[in-house]
Amino acid sequence: MADTCIFFAQSFRKCLKVNSRPGFELDINPYLGPYRIKSISMNVENVTGQTQDAGFQVGVRKTVPGKFQDIWDFLFSDRGLSLWLGPIDPDDLVIRKEFSLGNSVTVKITVFEPYSHLRMSWKKNDWPNSSRLQLRVMASGDEKSVIAFHQEMLTGPEQREEMKDYWDNILSRLGELVP
Repeated sequence: MADTCIFFAQSFRKCLKVNSRPGFELDINPYLGPYRIKSISMNVENVTGQTQDAGFQVGVRKTVPGKFQDIWDFLFSDRGLSLWLGPIDPDDLVIRKEFSLGNSVTVKITVFEPYSHLRMSWKKNDWPNSSRLQLRVMASGDEKSVIAFHQEMLTGPEQREEMKDYWDNILSRLGELVP
C-alpha cells in the first residue's frame, strides 16, 4: 500500500500518513489553506479474522484430558509431530532453520519455549505469502489442557477459512489420539 503524506499544520510541519485503501476518503478544504484537512472518512467493513496490521488471522483450540506437560511431550514426540506438523525428524526442529515438510509446506521455527509455545513461519508451496503460526499448550484445571493454534499474516478470507478447516481437522485427530 502506498502512503500519502499531507502537511495539515504548516506551522508545525506535522505529517499525517494516509493509507491508500479502497473506501478511504480525504477531503481538503481549499478555503482553509492548502494544508488544512476538512475531514477524513473511512468506509470500513468488519471482515471476520481481519486484523489492522497482520492481514487475516485464525485461531482454533481444543480442550483435551491430561496435564499440559504430558500433552506438550506428546505433541513433540515422533507420533505427535507427525499428527500436527507432518512427517518430520524431531532433530530438524532447530530455531531459524528452514525445512520442508512432506505435505508441501515450508516452515522455519522462530521461537521455541518448552512447555509454553512454539512460533514459526508457515508457507504452503502454492501460496505467494508466508504466514506466522503459533502453537500453545495451556493448563485448564487439574487434568485438562488446551491445545491452541493461532495463525496470522494470511492474505484473505479464503486462506483464513482454508487454515481454519485444516487446524480444526488436526485438533479433531489430536483429540482422539492424545494419550
